[in-house]
Amino acid sequence: MRGVTEARCDRGGRRFLLTVNERFAGDAEVVRQLGAARRLDPAEERESVESFRRGDLWCTGEETIQLSRIEAATLAARYASAVEGEARAKLASAIEAALAAAFEDVHAGRATLADVRARWRDTVCGAIDRAGGMTDAQRAAAKAAVR
Repeated sequence: MRGVTEARCDRGGRRFLLTVNERFAGDAEVVRQLGAARRLDPAEERESVESFRRGDLWCTGEETIQLSRIEAATLAARYASAVEGEARAKLASAIEAALAAAFEDVHAGRATLADVRARWRDTVCGAIDRAGGMTDAQRAAAKAAVR
């Protein structure tokens, strides 16, 4: 975004800290690009900046993507734990790939979190079906773990 030298998002995904180059502060184009965003009231702004300075989690876009990849791997391992034996690694890999792709769609603006939530079971169960190397009983156990 023109004039913005750094952008960070709080862990709730609702507040952003933008560092704007002084030359662009108040620039109409920068303000237009922010769309419906609003500047926080002074108390909220002070708390947000203090939160950042304290070291609370405020992520860059790349850090948010990395956290999504970690989340996909963590969730995949949890779902795959319903299956024993050699099939577990294949299953974890398939689920991780499916969830990482869903989260990537959110980051790229191709989907919303609401879209991902609405398709969650289908996404994970589809990955289970594609994983291969499982018995019907293992596949059923894996699907039973999906909520």
